[in-house]
Amino acid sequence: MDELNKQLLSLIRLLERKYPRALDFVLEEHLKNVKNQTEQNLFHQFISLSMSGGKYQFLQDSDTSLLLSLNHPQPAVRVLAVQHLKEIIGTSKVGFDESFIEEAILARLKDDNLQV
Repeated sequence: MDELNKQLLSLIRLLERKYPRALDFVLEEHLKNVKNQTEQNLFHQFISLSMSGGKYQFLQDSDTSLLLSLNHPQPAVRVLAVQHLKEIIGTSKVGFDESFIEEAILARLKDDNLQV
């Protein structure tokens, strides 16, 4: 890992601990402004630096993070994310933020698509 990534990693983990909701909001808003593949690749590289809560881990089926998949505009991607969340709950994976899981479930219960 290069030096810049090491420095960013400690900063990201600090932000995750102190301001998890604000960080999630900023990342989601930034993603809305990504205009090309280069920006998307840089964004994915940035959020991949930290996996402490698991919500930033990439899902193979959607090629994006769990957090972004749960809030994806396409219902099929949200369904895959909910299935992944179900696996996490079923296996009681350590390291997942319980409040994140609770909020994700509540948000999907209010989803406008019944399949989700």
